[in-house]
Amino acid sequence: MVKYAIAEISGTQFWIEEGMEITLDRIKRPVGTFLNIERILLFNDNYEFNMGRPYIKNIKVLAQITGHYKTKKIKIFKMKAKKKYRIQKNARQMKTKIFIHKFIV
Repeated sequence: MVKYAIAEISGTQFWIEEGMEITLDRIKRPVGTFLNIERILLFNDNYEFNMGRPYIKNIKVLAQITGHYKTKKIKIFKMKAKKKYRIQKNARQMKTKIFIHKFIV
């Protein structure tokens, strides 16, 4: 049985299925918290497509936050030639992993 959805979570669109774990930008909630994702753009249930304009109102996704982590450190270097201007910074982005439990229709 084919069941998936395209959802908008924190400004980004994701292809999600039941039992899938996805990584997205930091959500400021504790680990173990359940989320109801309501911004569903497209839903496929055994080749029966529902498309929202812009969102589908009667379908939700139940997800749980499984962890928070930082990405690998990147270096940022700015320089202006012949002006003795050089700045070096480091950055690490915060990410959140969520687990998709089920679709609520």
